[in-house]
Amino acid sequence: MRACPSRRLRGLVSAMALFLMGPATGIAVAAEPLPDLPVSQEGFRFLAHAWTGARGPYRLLVDTGSTRTLLDPRVLEPLLRGGEATPSGEPPTPVLLPGHKASLRTVRIPNLRVGPKIWQDVPTLENDFAILSRMGSTAIDGIAGMDLFLGSRLVLDFPAARMAVEESGAPLPGVGFRFPLEPGTGGPRIRIEVAGRAFPVLLDSGYTGSLALPESIAPFVGRPVAANLLSLADRLVGSRTARASGDLTLAGITFRQPILELLPSGEGLLGLEVLRHFTVRIDIRAQIAHFQTKRTEPVTVPGIRSLGFAFSPTPAGLRIEAVLDGSSGRNGLRRGDVLTHLDGEPAAQAWRERLPEWLNDGRSSIAARRQRDGRSQDLTLRIATLLE
Repeated sequence: MRACPSRRLRGLVSAMALFLMGPATGIAVAAEPLPDLPVSQEGFRFLAHAWTGARGPYRLLVDTGSTRTLLDPRVLEPLLRGGEATPSGEPPTPVLLPGHKASLRTVRIPNLRVGPKIWQDVPTLENDFAILSRMGSTAIDGIAGMDLFLGSRLVLDFPAARMAVEESGAPLPGVGFRFPLEPGTGGPRIRIEVAGRAFPVLLDSGYTGSLALPESIAPFVGRPVAANLLSLADRLVGSRTARASGDLTLAGITFRQPILELLPSGEGLLGLEVLRHFTVRIDIRAQIAHFQTKRTEPVTVPGIRSLGFAFSPTPAGLRIEAVLDGSSGRNGLRRGDVLTHLDGEPAAQAWRERLPEWLNDGRSSIAARRQRDGRSQDLTLRIATLLE
């Protein structure tokens, strides 16, 4: 699922954290140092390549905002039928999403392997990831949560697309910035400074935006706009966005008046549009997060220019999932329409590279072809500046 879009294309539709009610439990792992783990990056999200027994590879989103590991029924059902996984017999686990609660069953996996790293007797929660998979071009089979890394140090080197696991408490690099983790919170939370005020935020490698704060306390200027669509683990919700009233300072980098997602409630999230500048080490046992970067110049966060809709990329084109502002409605778009062409080019290929360029070159509209109920129609999509 993608919003269409701003100059920061990846940041508009966001995977939100899963907050499990109750503490995560440790999982048995080998203690010796291990080399880098096999991962790929999609829009700065880390996808670990995982196996269980002879089955795999599965693509697990490495989500530091989730306290637990979750797998899709597509993965779990064959394992259960083959006797390679067993229901735990425990009551369903309460899961807290922003404004939403659910209960998920637990299935125990004898072993879960990512490269040379093996976790044994892993309690996984069952959750459908169809909506989250539609955020990108790669289907997601599950989430690798922080319960896998409670006894070690997780290393996410975003600039180098590298992921590793180190021994908890091992010496940290001599350069960089240390942040104490907020005690007793069950996840990697630190305090950051925005517009001269301190806020606790969850380090969330599954959130594709910059920074999300509850609207009641967020320091923003101007009128919020409905520019984004957030993808939770099981549904889509609208969100409001505004420009921060001051800068975000973090680990030697200044982000000039970043764009904030305004949440109705909950806690703050620090996402990929900020984390991607750093190598981040998270050590839950030692209660330390470490940020390291080669960048020293400030980051200028661009505004939002948008065609006013959210879409899912499909082989046929861009399927409209939601209309976000009035311009798309006036163009006659509605959910379920498919844009097959943009500026005369097949939309299925053009959107990834050309669309950000088109939104930045000063034009006010883009020619498109819409398909609805088997019929095609040419139309003009107007570009709106939603947030300066």
